[in-house]
Amino acid sequence: MAAGAAAVASLVGAARAQESVSLTVQSDYLLRGVSLSDGRPTLSFDVDYDDASGFYVAGSATATNTRHAGVELLSAVADVGFARRLASGLTWDVGVSDSQVSTFVGSRYVANYAEVYAGLARGGLAARLYFSPDYLGERTRTLYLDFSETVRPADRWRLTAHAGLLEVIEGEYGPLGGRSHLDLSASAARDFGRFEARLTASWADPPPVYPPGVGHGRAALVAAVSAFF
Repeated sequence: MAAGAAAVASLVGAARAQESVSLTVQSDYLLRGVSLSDGRPTLSFDVDYDDASGFYVAGSATATNTRHAGVELLSAVADVGFARRLASGLTWDVGVSDSQVSTFVGSRYVANYAEVYAGLARGGLAARLYFSPDYLGERTRTLYLDFSETVRPADRWRLTAHAGLLEVIEGEYGPLGGRSHLDLSASAARDFGRFEARLTASWADPPPVYPPGVGHGRAALVAAVSAFF
């Protein structure tokens, strides 16, 4: 998804306007450790613009061939924010994200929600705190704390570890399945010029329940290939 904590780290080295367009094919599509695609392959289109002033916008759309409804849009996400690197090397950013997500497991489940966020990054370490006044459109206020660490052990290789904690601060637990929700992941990526291959292992607990009555697995292994234009 757009606007993860790892995106803060990418802004550290930005010194001029940059544009990025990419297509990604992956074996599964996860939202904070939960599969939206029912374990089916997906295609994502992403557009990002980082201005030299620090202003940035990003958008993404993901679709899959669902089990019962044919090709459907799983998510559409838009981000607008501002980032600034300090003389100390620390980068801060603030922004707002609007998301529409769907699942087609058994029945169709559609949710639209907004989040505001603030983040800090230095080197490969990044953190963001998100607040949603109506997470998943379920009349639930949440905080989501997102940590990531990225290292480059060799030329063209990138390793990333992620930890996220979603906390219900007001409202019913609803499809979240509990007041707290933890998701962890580790990924390895290899750069091939305009292409990148990634393998990500993910784990979440407790598994949320959406659509209502539909449970999700705790663990997933996702393979992905991206092309950059």
